[in-house]
Amino acid sequence: MHQNHRPVIDDELFGAALAQTERETAERHVRVQMWEPGAIGLDSQGHNGGLYCVQHGRLELMVRDANGGERSLRLMGSGDIFGLECLLPQAPGGYQVRALTRSAVIAVNPELVDRWILSCPDFRRALANRLASGICHLEQEREHTLSRPVAERLLCYLICGESCQSESAERHPGHGPLPMQVLARRLGCSAGHLSRAARRLLQSGVVQRTHGGLQIGDLSRFEGALCEGCRKS
Repeated sequence: MHQNHRPVIDDELFGAALAQTERETAERHVRVQMWEPGAIGLDSQGHNGGLYCVQHGRLELMVRDANGGERSLRLMGSGDIFGLECLLPQAPGGYQVRALTRSAVIAVNPELVDRWILSCPDFRRALANRLASGICHLEQEREHTLSRPVAERLLCYLICGESCQSESAERHPGHGPLPMQVLARRLGCSAGHLSRAARRLLQSGVVQRTHGGLQIGDLSRFEGALCEGCRKS
């Protein structure tokens, strides 16, 4: 379940659009929702569409594979957006967004998003830039990450987190607090493969367990290859 709160919007994406929107309209069509851990905040086949932007917290975008199993396409954090297919009534759905931690999510009614796109050039440009950045990141990940061995994927995630392959100097390391099943979905492998890879890295001292999670240990002991983003970190 999630709760709606009066909007306190802390994201530059909405600045120009909110500045030209009547207060009553903004209060009616823009909400900050609190998603509790484990809650499905958005089902693309349901009727709760809109533009969503993560204000803080951690969420997982999931699809189901041909065998009915869940696959994590993306972990999302502050500034990530989703749900824009609401502007195209015939767009395919088939995904869900689940909260992994208690998260604050900005939700904007699709009619207001449509109005902003038509009437606010600054919002239109900011939205296009945010979408282009997300698409670029996913393409780089598909090309450079999922083709690599599981141990390398795990290290890449622990070093770079969700910012791997990004040109931004800001890094958001993944310290491994995610449940093994979630982390396996995120890395595109089975929990069994991930468990075996983690065990080998633990035994060699490349990673260490801390507070129920994993963190980088002695990378000089790792015999595999690290991606360019990891080597720069």
